[in-house]
Amino acid sequence: RLSDADHQRLRPLGIGRVIDLRAAPEIARAPSRWPDDARPRVWSGAESAAEADINGLMTREGLAADAFRQAMLNVYGRFADDLAEAVQHAADALLDPAGGAVLIHCTEGKDRTGFVIASLLHAIGIQAADVQADYLLTNASFATACQRFNRDGRLDAVEARAPGAVAALVGVHPEYLAAAQAAQVAACGSIDGWLQQRAGIDETIRRHLRDRLLH
Repeated sequence: RLSDADHQRLRPLGIGRVIDLRAAPEIARAPSRWPDDARPRVWSGAESAAEADINGLMTREGLAADAFRQAMLNVYGRFADDLAEAVQHAADALLDPAGGAVLIHCTEGKDRTGFVIASLLHAIGIQAADVQADYLLTNASFATACQRFNRDGRLDAVEARAPGAVAALVGVHPEYLAAAQAAQVAACGSIDGWLQQRAGIDETIRRHLRDRLLH
């Protein structure tokens, strides 16, 4: 839904690489509208993380708010497997000397994106409490997100049949990120081990990322 005016605002940012965490059906429903003269190089291969699309979760019938929260925990618990390649490609994009600025996004910009960004922040040595605080900043835009997702009263309908469901689906919560990180630890013994073994981010790459992002 980017307008020509939006393109003019984006152009000075120099976005040269995009990590699009949406699955193919999501992209087909809402293809990105990039200007022909400033089209970035896009990676999109996170097919197995498609269940993180809230639009699909909202259609589930007969669930209480706790069931929606559990569904989100289950989705996050699979990110260690579903998004390892995405984290690797995000690191590659950030280290591309000719790549320009990097945009990382999914459909909602909070769950898949939140996990990938949290993993990258961990890789450059950001403290766990600060990683979580950065992740939770999504909740500052909760009201705006609800307005955007409430097309045709969809969120109102979900909340009416399952009070508390909207907070579970549209908000982010510490236990969600904790579930994803627990899966990283379970798979490789630690988040550091996961970064190296699953995402291909060894200490040399981490040093380069620190140089790129912290200096």
